[in-house]
Amino acid sequence: MNRYEKVLSGTNSCLEDTFRAEQFAKTWPQVNELLIESRCFGDLISECRVQSAEYRVQSQIRPYLSGRCIYLVGMMGSGKTTVGKVLSQVLGYSFFDSDTLEEQDADGTSVAEIFKLYGEGFFRDKGIEVLLKLSLMHQLVVSTGGGAVVRPINCKYMQKGISV
Repeated sequence: MNRYEKVLSGTNSCLEDTFRAEQFAKTWPQVNELLIESRCFGDLISECRVQSAEYRVQSQIRPYLSGRCIYLVGMMGSGKTTVGKVLSQVLGYSFFDSDTLEEQDADGTSVAEIFKLYGEGFFRDKGIEVLLKLSLMHQLVVSTGGGAVVRPINCKYMQKGISV
């Protein structure tokens, strides 16, 4: 079994857990009803299942990452930030949005305002600075700006990690 098959087999474990829960409900319907009626307990069980699934994914994938950062690359609005937040939570990594960091570096000025006031070149230079800093760190999921790949130096920084 190669490493990808091992990682994907974790998905089967989640399905097996769901199947076991359904079997439990069929075998002990009265107990299951009591658990469902007790909303807090039901939520606790659901949370435990989610945490258990996340732990399995984390324990199977993290060794292959060796602490490297994951860079999410794509067009503006493609879902990099949304996916990045979930992925970082599942892996136990920190999440950073490079556009947000660039805005913070520009005293909270929005990306649109930075373009308007200082031009695209200034914004892309800020992007280089941000990716340089992030590339020196470990265990991060980074949502890159839509134009991150415009500058070849950014690609060099992202090569230290894994780009998706």
